[in-house]
Amino acid sequence: TLFNTSKIYPKIKGPTSCNSRYYVEDISDGLVLWSDLGKVAGVETPNIDAVITLGGSLLKTDFRQSGLTLKSLKLDGLSLDELINAV
Repeated sequence: TLFNTSKIYPKIKGPTSCNSRYYVEDISDGLVLWSDLGKVAGVETPNIDAVITLGGSLLKTDFRQSGLTLKSLKLDGLSLDELINAV
């Protein structure tokens, strides 16, 4: 009820397109890196991976190729401890 009757929420404008930066940047610069970090830490990220895959299909973009990765940050190949110490 609070969300449906709030006078503030209708004034907040969300994305009007799937190509919105809210999707593109969050997937490419956020979720892709979190997925990479999960792999190094041995933590599965099935929901993150699903959003990357579905978003990529919807936007016809290979976010794993174009997004922010440990490789693009020149941090690939590091162990978890090395990665923690590097940052």
